[in-house]
Amino acid sequence: MFSRSKVLAAVGAAVLCGVFAQASSAATVTFTGAELDNSVLTFTPGGTSATLTGSVPVNLIVAGAIPSTPLTGTLIVNATTTQAAFMSGSNDVQPLDSGTMTLDVLIGSNTFDLLTASFTNATLSYDLSGVDQGIQLSVNLTNPPPGSLAFSSDFFSLTAPESFGLTLSNVTPGVGISGNFLSGFTSDAVGVSASATFLGGSLSTPLPAAFTPSILVLGIAAGLVKLRRKAVC
Repeated sequence: MFSRSKVLAAVGAAVLCGVFAQASSAATVTFTGAELDNSVLTFTPGGTSATLTGSVPVNLIVAGAIPSTPLTGTLIVNATTTQAAFMSGSNDVQPLDSGTMTLDVLIGSNTFDLLTASFTNATLSYDLSGVDQGIQLSVNLTNPPPGSLAFSSDFFSLTAPESFGLTLSNVTPGVGISGNFLSGFTSDAVGVSASATFLGGSLSTPLPAAFTPSILVLGIAAGLVKLRRKAVC
């Protein structure tokens, strides 16, 4: 006969192994989106800084590590820069200092954060770029390099490698440089594409605010130790 303590130990080991196996074999979750209407993003240059801001309704598909799921949401962009724009070949390039790009979804009467990409640009590797006098711009955020991009979500626990791409079209009055920055413009947000390593979560249930994979593992381990101490042979 197996004692209760041995059974609990075996169950604990299986549970913990399952958690670590999930982390080690984590798949990728992807987020793609397209604009729903004629809402615009706006680039506004000032004397010493410039901003890219706006809120755009989007159709979204979440796929990869979870079953493909269509959603309707909102892309919210808030980015700033103090860096001078420059030409690189035929492209106009506008480095971005920092900002957030958020995909919100409405479920019932509540708004949830499907995905937020928060970035800083210490290496000046993130920028808006497009052909001079053209009508398209794009920005691509990536992690690695570490410390420059962080993802958060009300539904998923995510980790690097992470990427977030945004394509702007119908740039009006056209891509150009005026003074220190890109010329002011409005544009459509025609495409969103993001991906990250998936550690856990579900669209059916938002994660607790303090959830992290390490907290999950430690909580299970602590509970099993407590049960083993109470076990009677």
